Amino acid sequence: MKAYLNTFALSFALLSLFHVSLAEEDFQCSIKSFVPFDMGSGRYGYSHMAAALLAVDDFNTRNSAIVPELEDQMYKNCSVYIPESDFEVYDVSLPNIIPKVLIGKKSTCSSPCAIVGPYGSAPAIESSIIANAWDIPVITHGAEDPNLSGKRHPTVFRSCVNVHVMGEVIIQFLRSKGRTDFLGGIFRSGDYGIDSMETILNAAKESNGGLGFPHTNIQKISPPLPGDPNVVNSIPYAMKQLKISSYRTIFLSLDGINRGLLSWIADAAEEYQMNGGDYVYVIVIPNQVELQDILSAAESNINVTKLTKGAAVIRVLDGFMYKPIFGTKDLFLEHWMGQNASLVKRINAKNPISKGDATYINASNEYFQTEMPLQGSGFMYDAVMMAGMGKCQEKAREKIQDQNGQGQGGQGQGGQGGQGGQGGQGGPC
Repeated sequence: MKAYLNTFALSFALLSLFHVSLAEEDFQCSIKSFVPFDMGSGRYGYSHMAAALLAVDDFNTRNSAIVPELEDQMYKNCSVYIPESDFEVYDVSLPNIIPKVLIGKKSTCSSPCAIVGPYGSAPAIESSIIANAWDIPVITHGAEDPNLSGKRHPTVFRSCVNVHVMGEVIIQFLRSKGRTDFLGGIFRSGDYGIDSMETILNAAKESNGGLGFPHTNIQKISPPLPGDPNVVNSIPYAMKQLKISSYRTIFLSLDGINRGLLSWIADAAEEYQMNGGDYVYVIVIPNQVELQDILSAAESNINVTKLTKGAAVIRVLDGFMYKPIFGTKDLFLEHWMGQNASLVKRINAKNPISKGDATYINASNEYFQTEMPLQGSGFMYDAVMMAGMGKCQEKAREKIQDQNGQGQGGQGQGGQGGQGGQGGQGGPC
């Protein structure tokens, strides 16, 4: 998956026709950022926060090391900047943190020009309710819920992709392995399980000119999960049905690995002799689930090791996670490694985690040289950059309207759709 604002191309091409160069007063774009400090003992949250502060610096200085569009005269002449003091970072895992932060901010008759960073679908949806009232964008760098890309949540935009794209990738992978006719699946009841299951089935049916995978057997699982093989929707029952059908290509749509979920499936697969041999499993998990969770499950249960041996795990990867493997340089990674101690100190000062907390990190001066960015960091960089560049685009449109005698003062425009976001104006007090 390609990150780094490739999808800015259309909106950029349209707006770059207008090189607005009239002097204007600086416009301060305040941003509220929510990051996942509950992942990886705080390491993911810190990495995402570091990427966000790096993006703030690059946008304010119009550093085009990663985003070449910043060289365009429109952005160079744009007065929008993101004050570091108004870039606030919050731990999204704290109870009710989103309404506490956003509704409290509204009571002061001030709203941010963008909300960035909810990494999961649930906090992105929660943020969108308030953002919609203010007519400002929520730019998520990890939420995969397809419902976020539509009329129900018109102010939510992504720097990543939604689960629909994942479904297409899964089917392309299976077809490349010669699996084209029979498809089994297990999905857990809940939004992610249902959405990912539906998108995989849709992609399967639409493949090969609408002739792909004519035979499917999909099983839902719900508590009590281990259950009894005679209890409908238990894991043993679902695996037994797939065994009876003789389908050997099976996707597992899981909203998490904790609480023994993968172990229970693997144990049932072992019982029904569905581990190994001609069986191929594709594991589908949301972004906020760490791959280490699967490895840990495999280490603690030999049946998980058998099930995952040769299995595929499909998920979105930042460019820096795969480009070096193929011998291709990654601009974000190179830029990351070139940062110095002064930025690390500013990031440490932004850390919302209290000293003494288990997830608190006070990075060393060599953080950017000794620590690789973690999954989602590149997409977080994009999200912040999109917020600033989008606000510049909005200001350019307003100026063009004023020059043409049509200006009435722009309404908040929300995002540019898909991956490109445009910052809206603050809502009325």
